[in-house]
Amino acid sequence: MVPFPMLETESAAERRLYEGFLEQLDEAFVVYHSVDWVLGGRDGPVQGEADFVISHPEHGVLALEAKGGAITYDPGTRRWAQSGHSGTHVLREDPFHQAADEMHSLA
Repeated sequence: MVPFPMLETESAAERRLYEGFLEQLDEAFVVYHSVDWVLGGRDGPVQGEADFVISHPEHGVLALEAKGGAITYDPGTRRWAQSGHSGTHVLREDPFHQAADEMHSLA
């Protein structure tokens, strides 16, 4: 687990995932939490963050975006929303595309 111990986060979902990975994955896996990245873009640097990057010498690398609370999708508007303690808000990006973009950026 990198970092170990886990850095403070407001996300209960990330804390639960971190603890689950720590307890359930064997030592061949390396789990990185809160991975920042910067790429050069046409209009200057593009910055992002992957909630988790999980690597394994045989299985490869996976970028994972953690979402807590209730997640809904409206096919009419093609928008995702997240509901939790702080209310409901529309997600800026499809969480599947967000994780895929993070993976491509890290590669």
